[in-house]
Amino acid sequence: IITCMLGDKVYRMNGQHTAWARLDMPIKWPCEVTILEYEATTEEDMRTLYSTIDRGSPRTKANVIDSYLVGTEEFKNVKAQSLRSVPAGFVCWFWPGKHERSRHDGDEIAYLLKTDHYDLTMKVCGLLDKYSPREHKHVFRGGVIGAMFATFYKAPQIAIEFWGPVADGIGFSQRSDARLKLRNELMQTAVSYGSGSRSDKKKVSQEVMYRNCIHAWNAFREGRPLQVLRGNEAGKRARVA
Repeated sequence: IITCMLGDKVYRMNGQHTAWARLDMPIKWPCEVTILEYEATTEEDMRTLYSTIDRGSPRTKANVIDSYLVGTEEFKNVKAQSLRSVPAGFVCWFWPGKHERSRHDGDEIAYLLKTDHYDLTMKVCGLLDKYSPREHKHVFRGGVIGAMFATFYKAPQIAIEFWGPVADGIGFSQRSDARLKLRNELMQTAVSYGSGSRSDKKKVSQEVMYRNCIHAWNAFREGRPLQVLRGNEAGKRARVA
């Protein structure tokens, strides 16, 4: 069991699984417990310690990222669900290839979100904070959030104009509006793995979702109607207009 003292307060770093396991063992079982006591100078040091503990199966990449970001001063005004949804989107945008993404751990992703891409991350979080993951779950998918990063990076003011109607379905004046086409597509599809795989909707990959979003964005930026979304995983990604 690992603890860490910060100031005059002691924090439990792990041990809940050990505690539950002990309750299932016979009372007379000779249970030997080792306690490791750490002391941190700053909260950042304590978060770093926590992120390094139990890096086996109990700790996922998402959990490691949470340990660096959730509750920090930098993201104190961001809704927890927005902050937990953003890393998957950032990874989808920043590293186009699936194999390339797998080479980067949670520590690196959290660092990039807090430093080099902090302003961009806050723009995306600011948009997501306006919506509910339950009522607007079609925009809380990794591929869609990845496209948000791409569009806010390219033209932040226009990105707000683009994504608002896609999320809430308000503001369309023409049936051929690229944003309406994208919204309808997102509402009718599900991701091809994870929780979405149990849906009856048409299943596509996160990459296809990302490319559909960029296809619609490019049409919107160029002021042209859009009849068909052509997102597929073949070839290079289209440039972001």
